Amino acid sequence: TWWLQPNGEELSRLGELVARGIVRVVVDSVFDLTTSGLQEAHQRSESHHVQGKIIIKA
Repeated sequence: TWWLQPNGEELSRLGELVARGIVRVVVDSVFDLTTSGLQEAHQRSESHHVQGKIIIKA
């Protein structure tokens, strides 16, 4: 498990790398910002079968 500290400069640099296609963001699944969506996202994260990021959208 990785724990990161927020750093504006590093996030900006990372954003540039993503925009240039050097770093690729892998999305496993997207859930709505609702009670049921959050429950589903939590269940997905607990499955230990996630292959990328879990996104919560508003």
